[in-house]
Amino acid sequence: MNKKALFLTSILTALLLGLAGILYYNHHITVAKVEKEVNEIYFNNKHDYINPNYSLEDLEKVKYDSRHIYGDHAKELQELIDRAIDKRKAIQFLNDAVLDDKPIIEGNQVNKDWVIEDGVSAEEVDKKKDRFNFDYSDKLVEDLKANYGLLQQAAQSNETIENKIDHLPEKFMIESLDKDLDAFNQVAKEISNYIDHTNKEGQADLFKKRLMDYALSVKEQTANQDGYSKSLEKLLKQDELASVLTGSPVDYRPLVAITFDDGPDDNVENAMDICEQYGIKATFFLQGNNTEKKPELAREIVKRGHHVANHSYDHPDFAKLTDKQILDQINRTQDIIKQATGVTPTLFRTPYGQDRARTTQLVAPLKPCYWNTTSRDWQLTDPDDIYDMIMKNMQHHSVILQHSRYTATTDALKKVIPELKKRGYVFVFPEQIPDIKTWNHN
Repeated sequence: MNKKALFLTSILTALLLGLAGILYYNHHITVAKVEKEVNEIYFNNKHDYINPNYSLEDLEKVKYDSRHIYGDHAKELQELIDRAIDKRKAIQFLNDAVLDDKPIIEGNQVNKDWVIEDGVSAEEVDKKKDRFNFDYSDKLVEDLKANYGLLQQAAQSNETIENKIDHLPEKFMIESLDKDLDAFNQVAKEISNYIDHTNKEGQADLFKKRLMDYALSVKEQTANQDGYSKSLEKLLKQDELASVLTGSPVDYRPLVAITFDDGPDDNVENAMDICEQYGIKATFFLQGNNTEKKPELAREIVKRGHHVANHSYDHPDFAKLTDKQILDQINRTQDIIKQATGVTPTLFRTPYGQDRARTTQLVAPLKPCYWNTTSRDWQLTDPDDIYDMIMKNMQHHSVILQHSRYTATTDALKKVIPELKKRGYVFVFPEQIPDIKTWNHN
């Protein structure tokens, strides 16, 4: 070989070695970069749960970066990337199928209280089953498969109940009343016994609309000028159906809500005992300061199935307070009642019934609840006088104002409740009496 050829060969060899060095260096840089990204994708070295900050697009980019790496370790990294992509697709489908505020899986957190979104069909869910056929197992894969199975059940349950609601009658025919009532009762029971993760509220709304259409048809065809008919009576004697129709335009029955202000107090258990003796529930408008003193009584009220509501912290005249002071009275009491009972009140009543409209605007979405039947038990001390006062003021729809701290009030209650039952009154919570919406002005 002449000198020129030897020189060219040397140059070419040097170039090839340099290129090989560059490729080798770049390969190691790329491997290190991909390895770093894979470690960021997964929460730990078990490589199961994936980082929620990595979108499907991000994962595809990591996969693109890995296309030039090679060797056994590179294959391991590429497999972990592919698994992350498959998991992200499965997670995304599950989360898209449920209500936005409760995703099923986010990072390494698995929510057990998710609710399926309206309109997600069983067919749509079944079409994605291949997405959950993983050929390996880890903790996230187990969670994905388990929740996919629950999603299938929830979608099927939703469709079944919605289909049954669709087939419920809309129009009343006298000859099929008993059959219709059986059908409505059956669907009502299925909704109340719903399986986990189904949209019970959505189903209940659909059911209520269909039942209301049917009940209005019964009223239009059968009711007298007082809104009564034997068919409506039969309908409203069905417990599951009456609970939906109470206070609605088809409900001809007299309604009454028992309420007590200013508690909890030393006589509140006596009031609850009397209510339970006659199988009714009451609403207790609690003060924040009294709840702080007797949180165990507030808990007992809730435990025994009664409702609690907000009656300010220490019973000032709201007409003399600033907006900020009113908000402090209500918000402080909300927190105290929630801490004592675990329940957040949805109703409020201002002390003395003062400054109703302003307070309602300030504390929304809390709802106001006042009264149209008074006991005047803060003035009257004889149980018979309290009884007479209540009876004199009773209306077709009544919310009775009382104070459980007075023994005369609870003694009068022993006569009030049976007499109202005798007169056909149905005992309800204030929210079930539509008239209370019109009592929000001083």
